[in-house]
Amino acid sequence: EILGTYRLHWMGEEIDLTPGWPRMTMAEAVEKYLGVDFLSVSTDAEAEALAASVGVELGPEKEHTWGNFLYACFDQKVEERLIQPTFITMHPVDVSPLAKRSQKDPRLTERFELFICHSEMGNAFSELNDPVDQKARFQKQVEMREQGDDEAGMMDMDYITALEYGLPPTGGLGIGIDRCVMLLTGQDTIREVILFPTMKPLDSLMIRNIPALRCEEERQVAREHFLEAISEGVLFAKAGCGDRCRESQRGPIYIMAEAVEYGQVRKVQAQNLNKRKYHAKYL
Repeated sequence: EILGTYRLHWMGEEIDLTPGWPRMTMAEAVEKYLGVDFLSVSTDAEAEALAASVGVELGPEKEHTWGNFLYACFDQKVEERLIQPTFITMHPVDVSPLAKRSQKDPRLTERFELFICHSEMGNAFSELNDPVDQKARFQKQVEMREQGDDEAGMMDMDYITALEYGLPPTGGLGIGIDRCVMLLTGQDTIREVILFPTMKPLDSLMIRNIPALRCEEERQVAREHFLEAISEGVLFAKAGCGDRCRESQRGPIYIMAEAVEYGQVRKVQAQNLNKRKYHAKYL
């Protein structure tokens, strides 16, 4: 409905969004692309040997478990090959601390992620509602953090208490809306589609496109004011040329932008000594 076709180009690849996207478990994806079968082994040592055979290693901050080696193989070697839309299911418990264990294999979880052009577009899983299992996983995350794993989580006793009162069967789904917009608009960087101005390239300030600022001197002064304001955490400011510019012979021009800082909207008046106002919305 948006593009009139299921085929499009994104990040140098031709993507086919025709419905009926394939599904693979993480173990199946690793076996398909790397030729190693993690489901054929059961011990951590065997899993480490399989990972080493395809050039994958874990750092000292990661626990050397079957699940972590499986995920490392996928993350380091397989994800980059997933160009067409693909659902990857059954993630290891080790990297899914909030997801319910699979009834088919307790080492895995009821979780899936969607990948398009080696980018994660969505994440979903059945919520773990067993307080005993959840507390044990939180404790494992705490131990991992103490060992230097910055990505590990922390203990949340309030959540454990809530689970002890009871949580009905629940599922969660998170969709990467920003990446979907990137896909549909053909953008290669996420900062081109988000609404937060400080994430956009500094040289893309729309000051250069304002008709009022016709000479480079005024544009440069305005740009410097914006950059100074941004560096101080102020996302909107007035910018002007204090002296008359030789090229335009105009007085000071103040550009107004409006944004949000620390959750509160602040406004700056737009003024011009020549009583001409020029407003720029910086997105």
